[in-house]
Amino acid sequence: MNLFTEFNMARRYLRPKRNSISVITLISLIGVILGVTVLIVVLSIMNGLSDAIKEKLLKASPHLQISPPAGQIIEDPDQIIAILKRYRGSGAAVVARPVIVQTRNRLQPRLAIGADYAQIGAHVGINWQLAAGTAKQPMAPGTILLGQGTGRQLFVTAGDTVLLHSPAQLMKLVEISGDGASVQAAGEREINIPAELTISGFFDTGNRDFDDNTVFVNLDDANDLFDMRWGTADTVYGWLPDPFDMDRELEQIRAELPPGYTAQPWTQLHQKVLGVLQVEKTMMFFLLVFIVLVAAFSITNTLVTTVHQKTREIGLLNALGATPFSIMRIFIMQGLLVGIIGGVLGSIGGILMVQWRNDMIRWFGRLTGREIMPDNIYIVTELPARLAASDIVTVALIAVVLCTLGAVLPALRAARLDPARALRYE
Repeated sequence: MNLFTEFNMARRYLRPKRNSISVITLISLIGVILGVTVLIVVLSIMNGLSDAIKEKLLKASPHLQISPPAGQIIEDPDQIIAILKRYRGSGAAVVARPVIVQTRNRLQPRLAIGADYAQIGAHVGINWQLAAGTAKQPMAPGTILLGQGTGRQLFVTAGDTVLLHSPAQLMKLVEISGDGASVQAAGEREINIPAELTISGFFDTGNRDFDDNTVFVNLDDANDLFDMRWGTADTVYGWLPDPFDMDRELEQIRAELPPGYTAQPWTQLHQKVLGVLQVEKTMMFFLLVFIVLVAAFSITNTLVTTVHQKTREIGLLNALGATPFSIMRIFIMQGLLVGIIGGVLGSIGGILMVQWRNDMIRWFGRLTGREIMPDNIYIVTELPARLAASDIVTVALIAVVLCTLGAVLPALRAARLDPARALRYE
């Protein structure tokens, strides 16, 4: 038999008369379709979530961070910024240290980022919500910008005054014994006055964790607060033309940095978050592949039953000259057809579900009367997704391969049938 004849027979066996085999075949096909659909939806959502988190991370963080040796500060940040400019990049001198924000009888620990707005303003995607008349631009000298969450916790509004305490200054107020057993007031205490700054407004990056734990101040105010010489910095934030393709520039920049300096890309600065996302996507992929695998076992069961019912027909084909390999290919093609049909229909279903995902979430929210993705808990308020052609092709091919492999055992059984025994009662 030629392949065309074998294909037609496989297609005919795939559509038997209305009996239990038809139902089992349909259930197996539906299982493949659902498995492929769920896999595509989950992988697309993981892609979209990864993209959304990367976008929010890059809104408030640099493409790379250049730091001096441990325990040192950068005396001349302009020298480092000049290196970045040679590679079509830009930089900003930054002081980033923990502070304690005080207002009346409330204290909140925060990370203070001191910088010059002229250097960072064009690169950070922050929504600056300035109060009218309080400042001409964000991070003006003598002002501070808070996240919305910090403002609510401290019960302050634009125009109010807050105090910033440096932990290093507070540590000078006490003396701790060498063994740490006793703590007492310092014998010679300096009078350290905390920085008094006016709230010029609030900021919002969309990353609630960052917004609620960070404050922005002017670079000169940060230098004064931490007893640093004006113009010095803890680190230099750098931005390059393409944050997703900067390996070559990064290596060249590292070669030009002074000895002991390090340059960390944003993927390394946020490697824990990005690593968790990648692990979650990989684990979800392998777990959900088992849905398709279960459907493949159902196909095996269906074809075993089909071989039993078609024993006489198989014997007749053998008697007419069909080789065992031809018989085997007929049933393998059945599994292949189920895989192709399930892969195609499942891919279409997955694409449609991805397109309608947020409509379905809103509908389910109205049905249950609950907000599915509240903004005070999740970093995104809508379910992001990005369809990747490679994911769709990979999932469809997995479905085809598993369904084809599921047909191998019944095909081998059919090929080993004895024609004489199969036709004994004909």
